[in-house]
Amino acid sequence: MAGAPGLAASGGVAAARAAARSLVGALREDLPVREAAVTGVDGWGPLLGDDGGGARIGTAGLRAALRAHDGRGPDTVLLDAAAGLFGDLERLPTTVGRDGSPGLPVRLTSALGDPLEGARLPALDRATPHSSLVVRVRRTAANPPLPAPATPPASV
Repeated sequence: MAGAPGLAASGGVAAARAAARSLVGALREDLPVREAAVTGVDGWGPLLGDDGGGARIGTAGLRAALRAHDGRGPDTVLLDAAAGLFGDLERLPTTVGRDGSPGLPVRLTSALGDPLEGARLPALDRATPHSSLVVRVRRTAANPPLPAPATPPASV
């Protein structure tokens, strides 16, 4: 499950472990499963995905500010906010690039599955690179009984 109220605003699952544990506990109580997991990655990983994450939202805001700055986009309050935070916007790429580039070489490969499988993998496989971003809660008691189906009304 990607995203939950209170998780995105506080820095995601990694920064809001208590909120994530509460959410996964509620899921485990409501679902007839032995283990439930909550993660902040959307199946595409932090470099290509994480669309609801703070870094992705911040980057989108800075791009909008730069488009407004050079006339390629509409005027936005983000322009003044970015200038107030970072100073001269002409130097913004250098300022952000100084600390933000992971410097990893990119190697394209064929997809190993669809996005749903990508979201499912970190929940099931504890050896994935993003395993530390998954909060798991295991049921210690038997699964709760499933609710009985509603009885249809009697024919008249």
